[in-house]
Amino acid sequence: IDTALKWLKKDLHIPALVALTPALGVLLTHVRLRIFDDINTLNLQSFIVGEAGSGKRKFVHIINALMKQFYAESRANLETNNQNRKEKERKRNSKNVPVFDLLPERAIPAQHSMAQVLDMLNAANGEMCYTFSEEADIMTGNGKKAFADTSALRRCAFDGSSYEQAYKSDAASRLFIPHVRWNLTQCGTPDALLRAYPNTTDGELSRIAIAPMPDNTFEPLVVSRVFGEKESAPLEKLGRLLTLMQG
Repeated sequence: IDTALKWLKKDLHIPALVALTPALGVLLTHVRLRIFDDINTLNLQSFIVGEAGSGKRKFVHIINALMKQFYAESRANLETNNQNRKEKERKRNSKNVPVFDLLPERAIPAQHSMAQVLDMLNAANGEMCYTFSEEADIMTGNGKKAFADTSALRRCAFDGSSYEQAYKSDAASRLFIPHVRWNLTQCGTPDALLRAYPNTTDGELSRIAIAPMPDNTFEPLVVSRVFGEKESAPLEKLGRLLTLMQG
């Protein structure tokens, strides 16, 4: 992480660390943290606030390198699940319809529905899921109701509490998740923050670490060096090692 921070200007170190902490909590999915008498996973959510051109995109490179193995495993399981669905659809009229277990897709897209998130959390088997939104408006712009619906779920995720639902419908199954584990990192402008969290009294805002980007309005444009192998390799190695930690 020190290598990645050296790639950034010094005044970006704190926002970078705030952006990274939810991702680190996901990789440390088997680690438990004791806070007074409560033992829980590293449940973290962050929002990086900055005006257009403030450099928020730099954090994309760092998070993608750290989470490279995590994303690769999630994509591989996504492809397998899609193949299984096609196979099941192809043989839906046969006597022996194949039954497949849903493999965990722990990288939850920024654009999602409540039902999709619940299915992915349920299939994660207690391991931490992660959402990174380079633009917070992606989560709210095309489906404000869906984002609002997951508000209570995100609060459960921060607390590591359970979630249960039962609807009188054949399309919505009975669902019980003993511990909701879902970390999020979002980036956006101050206006995007207000659009995402307009209600300051519902308890969700108190669960989010908010880090402002430094004001660079009148600073000259400085082209930083490329985020290359020297910067990415230590983060990729760290990402692999953190998943092995437990205790």
